[in-house]
Amino acid sequence: MLLGYLPQFPPALTQPILFGALLAAGLLAGEAARRYASLPRITGYVLAGVALGPRVSGLLGPDALEVARVLIDLSIGLIVFELGFRFDLVWLKRNRWLFAAALAESVFCFLAIHFALLYLGFQALHAASAAAIGTATSPAVVMLVAHDQRAEGQLTERMLLFTAVNCIFAYVALMLLLPFLRIEHAVTWTLAVLHPIYLLIGSALMGFVACVVMLGLARWLGKREDRQFVLLVALVVLTVGITRALNLSVMVALVVLGMLARNANVVVTGGRIEGDIAIRADASRLDLAGVEIEGREAAVAAEQPSSVVFSLSRVRSPRTQGVRHNVSWVTADHPL
Repeated sequence: MLLGYLPQFPPALTQPILFGALLAAGLLAGEAARRYASLPRITGYVLAGVALGPRVSGLLGPDALEVARVLIDLSIGLIVFELGFRFDLVWLKRNRWLFAAALAESVFCFLAIHFALLYLGFQALHAASAAAIGTATSPAVVMLVAHDQRAEGQLTERMLLFTAVNCIFAYVALMLLLPFLRIEHAVTWTLAVLHPIYLLIGSALMGFVACVVMLGLARWLGKREDRQFVLLVALVVLTVGITRALNLSVMVALVVLGMLARNANVVVTGGRIEGDIAIRADASRLDLAGVEIEGREAAVAAEQPSSVVFSLSRVRSPRTQGVRHNVSWVTADHPL
């Protein structure tokens, strides 16, 4: 055929085309929701997904969603990692009532859902399992709304912290209930008990190993932001892939990775650090012993509150001069 190299008409709607159309439709619907209804963009994203999904128009069927499963897992992985990164152990240690309030909110939510379902006639075990799931707060929704509204400050940080606690509480509660659900379906005690233990401990260990590898490679690559970003994405993708291959929990592994990455200690003994801003920290704990720090604008600056333990270290900057042997807190408004 003379024109056999031309595509068929009408062209076939392949899964990548449909998935790209979903992304474009979600973007347009989200912007329309913000401009014309003063709603968060995520409202438009959800409506576009429902309209194009298998339950309404059917343009995106189960096959298309299965093809996009890898992209979905990676997207969720990045969101869950950032959620874990928001879990500031230093903040919780200084404000223990904050953690108590977050935990109480999760417990009260669980009990309210549980007793409501019992009142409606559900079995106790099924009601508890549904309550555990209902206690979780969608990190994607919360973080997208916060970003969309450009919300910043302590209230936003508390909201994100409560979201992290809710998700962790829900997952742990569900893992504790899983053995009883399995026994109800005639599964042996050994399998019912060992599987949740494998999920929790194995996933947490996976997150720990990924954090050790990430911090080691980050020190070797240096402080270039482009390299650090590529490393972060690569480690998250790698963690998602290995976790799925080992039948572990992606959520637990990436939450642990984010928590450990944020709350990692930086220890420097001896040496000299110099620059316009000698040290940039972000929710870090620095342990500096016998270090000479000279900053032309600031010795230590931090976007998020960070602690610095000085042990006979000399600091020179427009704000600080002399030998320090104490613990100092550095914030965005109060650099050293």
